[in-house]
Amino acid sequence: MSATEEIIELQTQVAHLQRHVEEQDAEMYQMSLRIDKLSELVKQQTEQIKSLNERGGGGDMPANEKPPHY
Repeated sequence: MSATEEIIELQTQVAHLQRHVEEQDAEMYQMSLRIDKLSELVKQQTEQIKSLNERGGGGDMPANEKPPHY
């Protein structure tokens, strides 16, 4: 293999690696967006649970007591 062919082969490999890195970056960005949405959802649900507990939304059942059907 001549030096020119080796250079072409290396350039081809670098181009493939660059494309791969760009695809990974795009996927990481999408995952970051999904994580942000899920984090916000967890935060909202935590606030809802706190609100229910503060209003006595648990009913008459203590948290550690088994329901009567057990």
